[in-house]
Amino acid sequence: MKAITLWGPWAQLIPLDIKHYETRSWATKYRGPLAIHASKMIVPFHKLFSEISLEQRYYIMRKICGEYGDYKNMPTGTVIATCNLVDCIEITASFILKLNWLEKACGDYTLGRYAWILEDVEPLPVHVPAVGRQGLWNWEEIE
Repeated sequence: MKAITLWGPWAQLIPLDIKHYETRSWATKYRGPLAIHASKMIVPFHKLFSEISLEQRYYIMRKICGEYGDYKNMPTGTVIATCNLVDCIEITASFILKLNWLEKACGDYTLGRYAWILEDVEPLPVHVPAVGRQGLWNWEEIE
């Protein structure tokens, strides 16, 4: 299965049903099953989400803490979910207008970048340790 590695908290926001698009500077023609790998890197929360209100930041933090107990307890170095990558579209002004505040806060929607549309997200009941890589990479699921 193809996989993509994301820094925290962006990886962890996908199985929490908060983040539905992965934004990248590059497009992909790949469509199909995709594993979400949480890298060992977690960006400190105080360095994130500066463009949204304090109340909105607390909303995201409550979602994370409700699942993981604490921001620092988010899983890292593991595959945490699978999904289907159903499309990859160039980000345009009209696309951005359709996004809610939460989705906008969870990606880089600069014009000319790409939004990977993720559907059918399934959190893994047991996270599978894996070494991540840049770009799309092949993950061999342990059975």
